[in-house]
Amino acid sequence: MRIVELDDPVVRFIGDNLDGIDPKVLWTAAFEADVYGNPVSNRPPGIHLSHILHFLYEKIEKPKRDESSDGLIAKNTKMSVGIGWEFILSLAIGRVYPAGRIIYPGYYESDGIVMNPDRFDYEEDVLEEFKCTWFSLRKARTPDDFRKFFWWWVMQAQAYCRVLKTLRARFRVLFINGDYAPPKPKPKQWQFDFTQSELDANWRIILATGREMKLLK
Repeated sequence: MRIVELDDPVVRFIGDNLDGIDPKVLWTAAFEADVYGNPVSNRPPGIHLSHILHFLYEKIEKPKRDESSDGLIAKNTKMSVGIGWEFILSLAIGRVYPAGRIIYPGYYESDGIVMNPDRFDYEEDVLEEFKCTWFSLRKARTPDDFRKFFWWWVMQAQAYCRVLKTLRARFRVLFINGDYAPPKPKPKQWQFDFTQSELDANWRIILATGREMKLLK
């Protein structure tokens, strides 16, 4: 596995060109559909990769859960910020790169597991994953730190790469509060080069976890 940090024109475009956008228009568009007209809520039934990774994350990390109404509001608010970040990135990519190069690839299914990659670069055969987090940028001071701390994102990307038949993935991550010194948004980008053996080993773990959950035979 090889990881490099990227200096990509997409985030620079966002920083230089979004002052004139009406926030109401932005958020309405983000909730109704992505930039290519794919409804955000159009989620097919079935066993989704996210179900399995969520189970694995809770099993390993054991996060504290807030089941109150305030906890649910916080969870859904965070999700809405992620949707907004995805829309902004889609808008910027559409302005920076030629039409049809980086687009939404649709849903995929493999071994009974449904997957929904964010975008795919059809010119360079690269998976594009958009992430938004309140975790500190200090968790990702180096590319290897990023790989180790955000392991569940890497597992997700490896599963997507396998089904898309590529060995390369890009992460475009918005750290909402940067490194908290002081708190301010900081976007970062990384590119991963996997090996086929890494993708296959990752998929075996996902299948084994699905069986442990009694979702797969």
